[in-house]
Amino acid sequence: MISDVINGRGRNIANPNGLGFEDQNGPTKENGTELLLRKTPSVVAGTTDIRIGCGQMTDYEKVYNAIVGDPRYQRNLDWGEARPGHPEGTVRAHIAEIEANLEALRPKLSASHYWKLKILIHTHDSFKREALQGVAITAPESHASLACAFLASLCHDPDLLAMVQYHDEPFALAAIFL
Repeated sequence: MISDVINGRGRNIANPNGLGFEDQNGPTKENGTELLLRKTPSVVAGTTDIRIGCGQMTDYEKVYNAIVGDPRYQRNLDWGEARPGHPEGTVRAHIAEIEANLEALRPKLSASHYWKLKILIHTHDSFKREALQGVAITAPESHASLACAFLASLCHDPDLLAMVQYHDEPFALAAIFL
């Protein structure tokens, strides 16, 4: 289960290409499918891995700069209008609102935590324009899966990828129980 990997109960070991999760029984499975993080773009033998920091300490500021400079990200920023959960409207306005909160917290954060949060802010909802509406969060066409795949093309931090993939789950659970 992904929760076992995230919570440290499974072994998080790289495959021979330096990607993905495996446990004692091979690739981690959830609901009969390979863990999403193994489905994200990966290195093909004989090609160059363009992701920043793979297999070593990640420079999260460089990852952030790659994100905001990427045309795939930029073309989605002005999508959206006011709706439940996002009264601010566009993805750009949503990012600006959350980024202001991050800047207020910056003195209390390490540099690494600051850049990781900035990456999450700029990726989590950035692919809503391209997503199919009403699909499950784990569907390849969901905004979360598209954002996760985009981030995986630039960075291989399993914690960040899991957070991008499942960022709407707390909101959905709150809606059920509140």
